[in-house]
Amino acid sequence: MLLVLKKTWLFVKTHWKLVVIVIAGVVGLVLFRNKGLSFVDDFKRVREAHDKEIKKIDEARARERARLAENDKRRDDALAVVKAEYDARGAELDAAKRAEVEKIVRDIGDDPVALAERLSSVTGFRVVLPQE
Repeated sequence: MLLVLKKTWLFVKTHWKLVVIVIAGVVGLVLFRNKGLSFVDDFKRVREAHDKEIKKIDEARARERARLAENDKRRDDALAVVKAEYDARGAELDAAKRAEVEKIVRDIGDDPVALAERLSSVTGFRVVLPQE
C-alpha cells in the first residue's frame, strides 16, 4: 500500500498539470451539469438585459438628438425673425445684442409667449409669433 501511495505521489509531482486539468474538468462538470442553476443561462440572461439597456439608451439618445435639432431650428427661426425686424427698422444687430438674443432663445425654449416678452424687452420691438 505504501508503494502505491509513493508511486501516485511521484506521478502527481511529475504530471501535476494533467492532474490540475482533470480536477478542473470534474469541477466544471459539477458546476455546469444542473440546468436550473447553470452559469451559462445566467450569463445569457445578463447579456440580454444588457442588450435591452443599450437599446433603450440608444433610443433615448436619438430622441435627445431630435429634440436638440428641433431646438436649433426654433432658435434659428427666432433669430431670423429678430434679424428681419432689425433690418426692417434699418438698425444693425450688434454682436452683444445678438449674443443676448441667442441666450434668451436658448433659455426660454418652448414657451413662445415668454420668448416674445423677453425679446421685446431686450430688442425694443414687439415680436409676434406666427399662429400654428
